[in-house]
Amino acid sequence: MLIYHRAATAGEANPHGLVWHYRDGRPINPRDDYAEWKRLLRGAGVIDGAQTLPLHMARHTTASLLLEAGVDARVIKDMIGHSTVVMTQAYQHVDLTLAHDAMNKLGGLLADEEPPTSPPGGDGQLAKVVSLSARRRRA
Repeated sequence: MLIYHRAATAGEANPHGLVWHYRDGRPINPRDDYAEWKRLLRGAGVIDGAQTLPLHMARHTTASLLLEAGVDARVIKDMIGHSTVVMTQAYQHVDLTLAHDAMNKLGGLLADEEPPTSPPGGDGQLAKVVSLSARRRRA
């Protein structure tokens, strides 16, 4: 996308080497940027009327969606532009489905079974867990 954008704006003035700028090369005014953000949100039906949603929330949403998609934390860190994975983790909000899946996987490991791919019968119960000492004796 960036390659196409650079090609499309190659003839425009850009004395500061900016990615996003007005046609005359000036940096985009943050108020204009935010107004465009709100226009896009309204057009997508995310907000209506006088509602607002801070642009910064897009960083949190991006970090959380990439986490849910299984993208490695170091890759997310680089994409978001953070210096540490710890900073990126502060932006990620774990969906309860992810937490449930993680517990099912743990339960499957402890029970020496394949973890279920979805909640069994929708009752929210985890896989049956066996004694760790009994598991060690089998090994």
